[in-house]
Amino acid sequence: MEHADENDKELEEIRKKKLERMMKGSDQGAKQKSEIISRGKPVLLNEANFWEIVQKTARVLIDCFADWCGPCKRLEPIFEQLAGVHRDILFGRINVDNAPKISSQFQIKGIPLMLFFKTGQLVNKLLGAQSYETIEAQIKRFLS
Repeated sequence: MEHADENDKELEEIRKKKLERMMKGSDQGAKQKSEIISRGKPVLLNEANFWEIVQKTARVLIDCFADWCGPCKRLEPIFEQLAGVHRDILFGRINVDNAPKISSQFQIKGIPLMLFFKTGQLVNKLLGAQSYETIEAQIKRFLS
């Protein structure tokens, strides 16, 4: 009987240590998520992570682009600059050629297209390669 009690205690200790490691891992996951938002660079999204990020992040600005799109390439440095300024907003980019479900869901017929999300809800769309000032004004209007 004593041997069984010792095994039970040992198993309980193992469980506690494993649970502590798991909890530390979930804390690191939360830190990584906040780093995504605060690091000031656009995050590349795909169909697998798009909705999870949009739903779990208070304010999100998505650049819908394609590799072959000239205006998209001109918008990219502006988008990156804005991401550096607005570190409290998650800036994401999604390649519409690799995301047909997202393209269909938002009826994307032209790119570049910026999608503004607040608390998981689409609040604005902005079509075309816009200037820094135009996008900045839209951020203040819809994501402040």
